[in-house]
Amino acid sequence: MYSQSNCQPTLFDSHTLDNQGHNSNPNLLTSNIDEALEILKDWKDLESNLDDNLPILIGSRAAKYHLPSFRETNDWDLVVTVSQTIELLSSFIIGFIGSFQMLFYKGIGVKIHGYYKSSKKNSFTFDLDLVTNGQETIKNDDGSIVELLDIPIVTSSKLIMDMCREVDDITTIPLFGLKCRVASLEVLEALKTSHIFLPANFSKNISDLHTLRKVLQYTQKIPRTHSLFEPARDQSVANMLEIRTKETEITSEIHGQIFNRNKINDDNFSARLTVTHDELYELVKYGEQSTFKTMRNDLQNSWIDKSLFDNADYFTQLKCVKEEAMTIALKRYMIPRTCVDYEKAFCLALSHICTASINVWFRKFAVDNYPRLLSCDKDLTQIAKDIRNKCKLKKAIGDISILGQHFPDSDSFSIVEKLIQQTQEFNPPDLILPEPDDINVQFETFRYGLRIFPSNGKDNNEQKRGLECVITVVYKMYEENESKINESWWASVSVYPFKAESDDSENVDQSISDTDTPNGTDPTTNHPFDYDMINYDVEIVELEQKHILLIYSDHGSAGLGGFGDVESDSDMSPWVLTKPADQVASELGIPELNGDFLVRYIIAYLDPELPNGGDYPFRKAITTLEQKKGINMMPKQHLWFYLWWYATYFKRGDWGIS
Repeated sequence: MYSQSNCQPTLFDSHTLDNQGHNSNPNLLTSNIDEALEILKDWKDLESNLDDNLPILIGSRAAKYHLPSFRETNDWDLVVTVSQTIELLSSFIIGFIGSFQMLFYKGIGVKIHGYYKSSKKNSFTFDLDLVTNGQETIKNDDGSIVELLDIPIVTSSKLIMDMCREVDDITTIPLFGLKCRVASLEVLEALKTSHIFLPANFSKNISDLHTLRKVLQYTQKIPRTHSLFEPARDQSVANMLEIRTKETEITSEIHGQIFNRNKINDDNFSARLTVTHDELYELVKYGEQSTFKTMRNDLQNSWIDKSLFDNADYFTQLKCVKEEAMTIALKRYMIPRTCVDYEKAFCLALSHICTASINVWFRKFAVDNYPRLLSCDKDLTQIAKDIRNKCKLKKAIGDISILGQHFPDSDSFSIVEKLIQQTQEFNPPDLILPEPDDINVQFETFRYGLRIFPSNGKDNNEQKRGLECVITVVYKMYEENESKINESWWASVSVYPFKAESDDSENVDQSISDTDTPNGTDPTTNHPFDYDMINYDVEIVELEQKHILLIYSDHGSAGLGGFGDVESDSDMSPWVLTKPADQVASELGIPELNGDFLVRYIIAYLDPELPNGGDYPFRKAITTLEQKKGINMMPKQHLWFYLWWYATYFKRGDWGIS
């Protein structure tokens, strides 16, 4: 029936408790639907206090029921008892379950995630929140207990079921004819509020939230001169929201979706730029003085004083948030060219404030007033261009102190001092991927480049020779359903000799057209991945010696190329491919410069990262090597250098991280 080997945590290696006593891993009870039914039948025998009524439909499909104009969705989110779950899963068996997980979260309870596909090509994802009697058991075939699940008596799912037992709105799950009650709009608005601070799918979620608040007329009577605010709720809904928010915080920490909000100003941003956060405030301010800066007591960090903010008039408060959003848009997106459309960059920055602001109350103000903050009042394009040009002039001395942290000994530092004088950043051609057919799939691309010249090559136009390095990062997010996000990251570091034919720096700024590269393949071959948006597949194209580092990671149920119809939860672990760099390093003719030193320098200089927590499994793997396997790592190096070094010298250039 059920083997102990199946009772393993997913995503991480061991059971650990946070400081609230919660299990920081979900425990995978089973990924087999038949085993899940056997487990549930044991639990059903213990049920005594739960009345079987109907499942409760929540999420976007419930909103669509109430509001026909609401966006389309392809998932079913349900709150269910054990008996109802057995009935549902027994019906699903007649089709094909593309993926299935039954998970236990300590402090929350049991959740089931899956993807259903019938022989008639009908498909949808399902997400079930189980309501149980509390403590449940997992047993072996002989009846002995494998694990005791301590489930809270009061969970948000239990409260939702209690509130919705008597609602009159009923719909039917297609294919099976199974009926379910539909949660009220008040409950749906509270559920949306409970996870609005998460970065994943924020744009969609914030739009849904304010659609619901508008329909419920929470904001209709508030004049334009007054702040929008979170609605007053019935006590039962407020209690459910409080518990659901805490549950969401636990699961989001587990899956790495929480941004570190405890950092001083500028620490959350790339060190590649010499312009400071405060300098950017001066460029986007509305009047003689930056509104945001006037509300800070300590100019060394990004905290603003709540009392100063509360005492300001509403329009000043809006300007304060917009100044911060424009500053973030410039520094995170416009200047490094990860997004060149200033209006889109502003929206991304506003999303960042709503999900990652240090001050919870500031974040909440931005969420509540989001519809009135959406427009960017300044064209940031020229500001970003001027800053990029200014930074190029300052670059030679701008990062020496930062680079020195990675090369603490005097001999290494002296080489770095020479190299930085011979290094020049450039903007590689953008890698523009075709739009995916599935609206639930989103891609972001990031690209950085530098050139290292021989000592006589940087300032001599007739001898524009040297090494060129391009780092590419592609981030994919697929929303399987409202509570399950699949994320994937692909990154590459390419280093190769080059000889410039022209000193026209604008030649490198042109984007790669998606009409020339239908699958998003990089015609420069620096990023050796082929992104097929029709078949939802990713493949590695021909590897060359210049591809010194390739990184892949996946969180969720997608495999190496999986965007949607996935069949396994663990097809691909975090993975690293490398090649040695001694040969390409010799091109510079510097006796002290070997491949290791070159890779250290390039990665430290460009300081790449996998966005939205993508580096976490790799960082954990390196920590494990140091603490459990006794591998001596060179201190104070960039994570990506550790990955390259270990994979190259211990794994022959091919490291699948279990």
